[in-house]
Amino acid sequence: MTIKKLNAVIALITSLALFVHIGYSAFAYLTFYYNPTLKVVTAIPFMVCTCIHAILGMCAVFLMGDGTRLTVYPKLNARTLIQRITAALIFPMLILHLNTFRLLKNTASNGNWPVFAIIIFIQIIFFEVVITHTAVSFSKALITLGMLQSKRAQTIIDRIVYVFWAAVFLIASFAVTRGDIITIRPLRKFPVIHDLIVDRSSIHENLKRTNVFIGEYQPQQNEDFRHQYDAAKCLKCGLCLEVCPNYTGGHNFYGALFANDCYLVSVRNKAKAKNIKKIYESHFANACSKSLSCMDVCPMHIETIASIGKLNK
Repeated sequence: MTIKKLNAVIALITSLALFVHIGYSAFAYLTFYYNPTLKVVTAIPFMVCTCIHAILGMCAVFLMGDGTRLTVYPKLNARTLIQRITAALIFPMLILHLNTFRLLKNTASNGNWPVFAIIIFIQIIFFEVVITHTAVSFSKALITLGMLQSKRAQTIIDRIVYVFWAAVFLIASFAVTRGDIITIRPLRKFPVIHDLIVDRSSIHENLKRTNVFIGEYQPQQNEDFRHQYDAAKCLKCGLCLEVCPNYTGGHNFYGALFANDCYLVSVRNKAKAKNIKKIYESHFANACSKSLSCMDVCPMHIETIASIGKLNK
């Protein structure tokens, strides 16, 4: 009976590890933030607990009998069959689940979209199998540990557990489907010319209107050449404006790329520096809420906050 009770404890710990693993997976799919370290940290406890649970389960079945011969949990009912079938499916699907990212990457690179869709479907089936096994096994673990004594209590616990894990499954399924299917749209804050092509001429018009150009090179003393080099990498792609919560089309607030150009002009033409600072305050500093979304999406990794800090001195 010691093995059965130990296995019941491991089963409950595995349920918690599963919830953490699914939670991170859903977060990664929905936010596109994939951290290999976090993936391993959330996956390994679940894998280890699953392996231990399987080994102890086989010991209980083959060495000590079935372990389900309680009056409130009769042997070989529908729940027992579901539990055993799902247990048999978990391991092969777990191996595939751990290689999902690599498989999706390879199939997408090769343009093999039917296989890509199959892998997504198998991901959803994996979550269904492991969640089903967890849900039908939960009250059995409590019975084995002596925490459930009546059929009525078991029924109440089962209903709560089924609803909880059903919600987890729906969230996981949505995350997998939503995260693996990417919709490409044109930038929203610029007029669309055709398909994904947008008119970004307002960026240059704003620079021309405010005369934010270096002109004659008159460098100031104590220049930070490293940051100047980084700031000068700006492609004028407009992504910083796209994600900026304060930019609404460049009517008065010109966004992060404008602040970078103001910084470059102010340090490379000291005759313009004073006037540039006024322009910077009017068209950037007075409206920027410092969300710094611009830095998150910049393809050149420009530290806009450094430009802002130097201009605010």
